Parts: sequence; structure tokens; C-alpha cells
Amino acid sequence: MKQLRLFALLLLVLCLAFTLVACGDGDTADKLLYEVNEDGETCTVTGLGDCTDTDLEIPAEIDGYTVVAIGSVAFSRCTGLTGITIPDSVTSIGFRAFYGCTGLESITIPDSVTSISHYAFFGCTGLTSVTIGSGVTSIDSYAFWGCTSLASITIPSSVTSIGPSAFSGCTSLASVTFEDSSEWTHIGSSAFWGCYKLVEVYDLSERLTIKAGSEDNGCVGYYAKVVYTSVAEESRVHTTKDGYMFYEDGNEVYLVGYVGMDTVLTLPDKYNGKTYGINQFAFCNCTSLASITIPESVTSIGSYAFEGCKSLANVTFEGDSRLTSIGSSAFFSCKGLTSITIPDSVRSIGWSAFDWCTSLTYIYCRAASQPSGWDSDWKGYCNAQVVWGYTE
Repeated sequence: MKQLRLFALLLLVLCLAFTLVACGDGDTADKLLYEVNEDGETCTVTGLGDCTDTDLEIPAEIDGYTVVAIGSVAFSRCTGLTGITIPDSVTSIGFRAFYGCTGLESITIPDSVTSISHYAFFGCTGLTSVTIGSGVTSIDSYAFWGCTSLASITIPSSVTSIGPSAFSGCTSLASVTFEDSSEWTHIGSSAFWGCYKLVEVYDLSERLTIKAGSEDNGCVGYYAKVVYTSVAEESRVHTTKDGYMFYEDGNEVYLVGYVGMDTVLTLPDKYNGKTYGINQFAFCNCTSLASITIPESVTSIGSYAFEGCKSLANVTFEGDSRLTSIGSSAFFSCKGLTSITIPDSVRSIGWSAFDWCTSLTYIYCRAASQPSGWDSDWKGYCNAQVVWGYTE
């Protein structure tokens, strides 16, 4: 029995030697959990412990040990965390370190950090600002997956590789800049897949050769309308005070998306006095969007523009509509839509434009008969009755 108690005591001492709670001076940041590394001089932060900070500043040193890493799942699902400051002593951010920190709004990764591990900021949906330090060489797979509030990102020249799906699903991402570098090895598959608003890319590198519309380089240029090769070229993406994101290049104008909070929308009549099209994926998965009024100045609706808008119940086209085309799957899975009236100006509709609109019962068409430019399967899987020559 004494031997058993002695063994238990030794085991407890051993655990305390490697997993400690920093306290001491009353600062809540010093109540973080940490582990002493094998060198006996440095440590890895492993969790919040008794820390109650929401805007957390990690100290460079805890109990005499230099903080060199943020460990795996250290702050995973800490949804109350709104901000964090990482000291320049840290060299690595571990697996799922900030996974699901939905309240986290901004992060600056210091130049000392060389790697951002898999899933490190996965699902940080509140993250609007990310600054990546000039020492980072690798961004691993799914590192920033689903950071849906992130609007822009600059990849420093130190980075040589980006893992698969690293920025996939960043649905607000509208601009990416790759700084000058000749050291690139690869960008993983689908690294930027699902970044529907990514209409402009600054490619200042010497090796990537990013092309608009291409699936190469992790699809970073797949949604792009333009790829710049110089920082001197000004951005063509602008957001109005009402939250509408527009891309403008001469007379080519597209509504890229909406970043406001309203659920009942009347789109702007024009942008800078110009007619415009609704870009592909512009409102994709805007699940709270309930009603939209489209002015007569809108000339086109891109593919998947309203895909997954499950609450969308009303779509109204104003006046003498100039709308000429509706893209493939434009209203895919708009399950709240019960009826829609298509202007007689529409000359083309892509395949499955109303696919899986399961509540859609009537499609009223102003045209007397189906125009030749409409795809033969323009309705898709949809049982709605089509009324031709509708006049009301």
C-alpha cells in the first residue's frame, strides 16, 4: 500500500513538472496552462486554465520559461475569445490551436512564427483581420477554413507552401495578395475553393503564374475577374455604405456580394451611373435573405447567384427589366420560393436554374413561348407549373 501511494505521489509530481498553471502575479494572462518543453528552458501554452481574459495577451515568459509555441487544441472552441496577442517568442501555432473560436475578431501572427498548423483557425467565423508575419513559411491544410468574415489576406514572401483547403470556404474573401517570392513550392488542392467573392488577386510572385478562371494553384484564380501583377494597380472592388460589394472595370460592373445585415433588400438602381450584373455566387448561402427586389438596370444574374438562399420567398423584377440572362443553378435550392415572374427580356437561362426549389409551384413567364436560348433543362428538378405569356 505504501509503495502504491509513493508511486501515485511520484506520478503527480511528474505531471506537475510538465503541465503547470501559471499564476503568481495576479495577471489573468499568467493563469494560462502550459507545458515545459524537453529543453527545460522553454514552454508551450496548452490552454486557458483559469484565465478569464477575452482579449488575451500571451506573455513571452511564464514562470521563467520562454513561451515558444501554442500547442494543439490550446484554445479550441474558446468562443468567448475576441482577440489575442501572440509574443514574438512564439515560433509555431499548433494543430487546432484556435479551432472554432467564433468570437475571435483579429489576429496578428508575429514574424517569429514559422508554421501555422492544420486547422489552426478553422471555423473562426468572426475573424475579419489576419496579419501573417514575414517569418511564416508554411500554412497547413484547413488552417483558415470557413473564416467567413475574412475579406482580404496578404501572403508574405516568406511563405513557400499552402496546404489543401487552407482558405476554403472563406466566403467573404474578395482580395488576396501574394508578395514577391521565388521560393514557392506549391499551393494545395482547393486551397481557395468556395471563396466565391475572390474576384481579384495580386500575384507579385515569380513562380505561381495565377490566371483568372483557372483551377490551378488551389483555385485561387478560379473566381477572379482580374489578376494583377503590380501593386501599383488599384483595386477594382469597392463596398458601398449600404454593404454592397461592386467590381468595376470601365463599363464592366458586377455586384459581387452583400455584407450588410438586412434580410429584405432592394438592390441599387445603378453603380456610378452604370448598369450592372449580379455576379456568380453573389448571394450564395445567404440563408437569412427573405426578399429581394431587382431593379430594371440589372442585366444578368450569374450562376449560383442565389444558391442555398433557403429563406428567400420573394423575388421581384422592377419595371421594364433589362435582364437578358439567368445562369445555371442561379436559384438552386431556394426552398422558400413559391413563385417567380421572369421578364420577357430574358433570352437565356442555364441548366437547372431552379433545381431543388421544392416549394416553387408557379413560374410566370412574360415570353409567349420558351426562347431558343433557354437550356432544355432550365427548370431542373422542379415541379413548378410554367405559365407562358403572363401579363399581370
